[in-house]
Amino acid sequence: MGNLGLKRRVRKCSFDGDDYVHIDLPNVEEVLSLNVCVQKKDPWHPDILHSSWEMLTKENFLRLFDKDGRIVDEHQLRRAIFRGGVDPSIRKEVWRFLYGLFPFHSTERERETLLVDYYLRYRARKYCCHKIISKVHGEDMIILNNADVNDDNLNEELSRITSNKNFVENNKQKLECLKLLAKLEAEKQMVDLDNLIKDIKIIKTDIVRTDRDHPYFSGDDNPHLDIARNILILFSAFHPHIGYTQGMNDILSRFLVVLDSEFEAYWCFVKYIENTQQDYHPDGMVKKLDTFCNLLEKIDPELYFFLIEAQIATQLFTRWFLVTFKRELEYNDALRLFEILSSRYLEMNSLETQRVKQFGEIAIKQAGRRIYYGEPINNSDLTFDLFVCLALLVVKRRCILLSKDGMVLGDLLCNIGKGVDLKTILNVASHLLFDYCRKSGMESFL
Repeated sequence: MGNLGLKRRVRKCSFDGDDYVHIDLPNVEEVLSLNVCVQKKDPWHPDILHSSWEMLTKENFLRLFDKDGRIVDEHQLRRAIFRGGVDPSIRKEVWRFLYGLFPFHSTERERETLLVDYYLRYRARKYCCHKIISKVHGEDMIILNNADVNDDNLNEELSRITSNKNFVENNKQKLECLKLLAKLEAEKQMVDLDNLIKDIKIIKTDIVRTDRDHPYFSGDDNPHLDIARNILILFSAFHPHIGYTQGMNDILSRFLVVLDSEFEAYWCFVKYIENTQQDYHPDGMVKKLDTFCNLLEKIDPELYFFLIEAQIATQLFTRWFLVTFKRELEYNDALRLFEILSSRYLEMNSLETQRVKQFGEIAIKQAGRRIYYGEPINNSDLTFDLFVCLALLVVKRRCILLSKDGMVLGDLLCNIGKGVDLKTILNVASHLLFDYCRKSGMESFL
């Protein structure tokens, strides 16, 4: 995508009359102090900034269910995930809801049937795709196992999936119907073979580099790499309007590590990419980068123009957003941040931010003056990951501004999150978002 789309913008900050005041966000050095975020209890700093950022525990997770197994308050679950991520012991169960495998309102019995349906549909897609691209360049691209082609093995697999030995016996008619529907759905898919083969070449290259230092993917002839390849090829075949983009393997690997299930990882990955697909289109990423640059200029003009002069490449920030800071943070911190961002609890249109914006409107009314804060940014474009990216830069701004050598600066940015506490990043990001939101409320009285 070329150089960092950091464009020199003309900032309108003088007006006729003395009732306009140009404001900037708080001094970035103050923002770095956790004491500012934690102790400053006032209307501009909602309760979320005083959070201890503790993980969601099993005990608290179970409290969210009713007697039939439904999650009765989706908002509360998303809030709990946002405030510190998920305890690893329940991460698989939570992710099944968070990434759309199970509807929040589903009962335990409904989820049992859903799992079987997901498995049968994945199995049908896998077998269908195998027939279409079998022996591409003399190599089997889709790896099948006995349960993919043999109904005897299938019944055993379904009993294991549902943890109900009698499920197959008690649902024979339903299973036959689900198998037929899965087969029909898979066979009606039109596959663009030429584009798929192009994607397969990239996938083969990327897969061998996927998290090789993680125990789940390490070692020679690791079967999990074959599983990851299966999923990415199937995704490309059944989502030709999106296709495969480098970086998707890094997203998928997280689902495989956490869920340890080929078909569950596939469906969670599909739903995640469908929800974020704009980031995988060039136009969508250009728009996101431009929004980020606009935000950076508003919050820290000095740092903004410093990065322009340093000619930092766009690919750096593209990677931050596409794989959600996976290479900038320690693995476990990046995993927690991934689920925190996926909670979508704190966005510009959320209840928390709207409350702060209203306080800004009240304050400027009481002050009897107008405040200008630059050209407005569309609220729907201001996702929390933008503020996390800003927080990483803010935390290391002094080191960045002191970097006079391009190679030193590049190395600093590539490793910007190493050794930085995740709680610090989250506090700074939340603080920046709420201050921006407050001043957006002031801006509405122009």
